[in-house]
Amino acid sequence: MPAGAEGVSFMVRHCSMMGGERVTDAFVPALDRHPWSPRRALGALRTSGSMACATRYFSFCGLPVMTLSHSRIAHALPVPSAEALKASEQLTAHITAEIGRVGGWIPFSRYMEMALYEPGLGYYSNPGMVFGSAGDFVTAPELTPLFGATLARQVAPWLRDPALAGDGPMVLEVGAGTGMLAAQLLNALDNAGFSGLRYRILELSAERREQQRQTLMSLAPGLLPRVQWLTDFPERFAGVVVANELLDAMPVQIFEWRAGKGGSTRGDVKGHASEKAARDMSGAGVEDAPAARTAGTVAAGVGVGPSGEQVYEMGVGLADDGAFVWVPRPADAALNGAVATVRAELGEVQAAAWPTPYRSEICPAQQGWIRTLAERMTAGTVLLLDYGFAAPEYYHPQRSQGTLMCHYRHHSHTEPFLWPGLNDITAHVDFSGLARAATAAGFSLLGYTSMAAFLMNAGVLDELAELPREPEQFWFAQAQAVQQLISEAEMGALFKVIAFERGMQAPVSAFGFGD
Repeated sequence: MPAGAEGVSFMVRHCSMMGGERVTDAFVPALDRHPWSPRRALGALRTSGSMACATRYFSFCGLPVMTLSHSRIAHALPVPSAEALKASEQLTAHITAEIGRVGGWIPFSRYMEMALYEPGLGYYSNPGMVFGSAGDFVTAPELTPLFGATLARQVAPWLRDPALAGDGPMVLEVGAGTGMLAAQLLNALDNAGFSGLRYRILELSAERREQQRQTLMSLAPGLLPRVQWLTDFPERFAGVVVANELLDAMPVQIFEWRAGKGGSTRGDVKGHASEKAARDMSGAGVEDAPAARTAGTVAAGVGVGPSGEQVYEMGVGLADDGAFVWVPRPADAALNGAVATVRAELGEVQAAAWPTPYRSEICPAQQGWIRTLAERMTAGTVLLLDYGFAAPEYYHPQRSQGTLMCHYRHHSHTEPFLWPGLNDITAHVDFSGLARAATAAGFSLLGYTSMAAFLMNAGVLDELAELPREPEQFWFAQAQAVQQLISEAEMGALFKVIAFERGMQAPVSAFGFGD
């Protein structure tokens, strides 16, 4: 699929993204001393045994969470309803049929795409509740309206830029989730004088659109006429694009790098698949796969790096009992080149420190998405918030199992084949790769920093200070939520904010401190 079409495809499928939470204690010591602060709450969770929130935080930090066998993880999680299990079984049948149709192997990116977006059955395509305390995770806009109000402080001066004066101010939110951030931005920008604001929400799911409409009717009823729902980017437009936790659930390719020649992946497959399944997928023993293809792709350099290292793409096949299993294949030229690019940018010392095997992710979908956006946007800014790292941290030698993680009912685990369609499957964002793709497509980088630094620069504490102190319980709840947004032990450090611009005349930004 062409890069542009690929970007549109994943962007449209991923329209219902939000999700997550975590982030710099030095900013708010007073809040941290409050008895309701998240730092103390985390300690209370540990002592009380209620570790759902702590578990999610540890998973975002890259620490091992529920890395048990498939069956043991299933027993450790809340039991799905009979209706949910039936839907998961239907999706499993769809994926199994897909694997059979294409010869017994699909890349993990295709599995992840179906698990999340298969119409009517995928995690983000079914009508079930995935956001909030009743779902699988809580997002920043659901913690406090001060999140959206603070973002509006940055969006407002962008909307006033002369480059956007032609058709009037427009905000395009991609993946609006429950509609909470849309309501917060609409209210805050209306209070800032943007009476003519056009607000567009790019959303494919009919269920999500209805949920967003209900949220806006409840929280911003007078502003609902300004909202229009889309299923694709406009062909040509100028404005401000906002996406909160959009990128982390775009399907990823999983690669496994091995130093030298003749390395075996059998040790990694053994825990998930029978050796016979691995041989069936490759046509030979896994350790012999490169030799078995010397007359084909490997002889042409596919899967073998310039120094004899091997790169495999981890895909999904079927075990003897029909269960999904990890199955490696030599990487094609595109994936092999992408891994080589990552290693070259890391530098010789860090690249040489990778253990063997080393497993991680590449996300062409994110790069296709930003390229498509660059093709359509004539002028404006793009504000993206998500959890992730710059490349040196993302591909650190100690992060040798990548960042792939699953979330179910506020529990985190590492088994993406468990109950397809019922788990969120995510990977962190490689912000270096994203920035490289954006600037190559014609955007200029405005800034990149932690969410804590961004919110502090944009005025989140000013927003908190302007709240009435009565009722006291409400103010303290908002203070606690702000602490959760900017605390290093919560969202402040792991979550990042990155912004790009094109054709703006005076693009002021909140990236000064900590950029």
